[in-house]
Amino acid sequence: MLYIPNHPYAVNGYVMAHRAAVERTLGRYLMPEEKVHHRDGDKNNNSIANLFLFPSNGLHSKFHHAKKDNPHLTEEEFMEASQQPFSRGPLYPGETA
Repeated sequence: MLYIPNHPYAVNGYVMAHRAAVERTLGRYLMPEEKVHHRDGDKNNNSIANLFLFPSNGLHSKFHHAKKDNPHLTEEEFMEASQQPFSRGPLYPGETA
């Protein structure tokens, strides 16, 4: 944790170091719903190359779930796939989508 007393989302003047690292790189404050992910799983490794920003905790959770089925899935691949429009196709013979 870093002491940044004037940060708009600081708690008792403190901000998580990984969030501050991403904010410095992006040049903006992160919204509370944005989730910073540690690619290597080491929460002490706050190098920017090890950090990935998910727009929501929900997508971050879905990524971890998807990664169980596909251990080689990258954060970028997951986000690209999650942006694709959903098309369910026909459910029954003769039905049009």
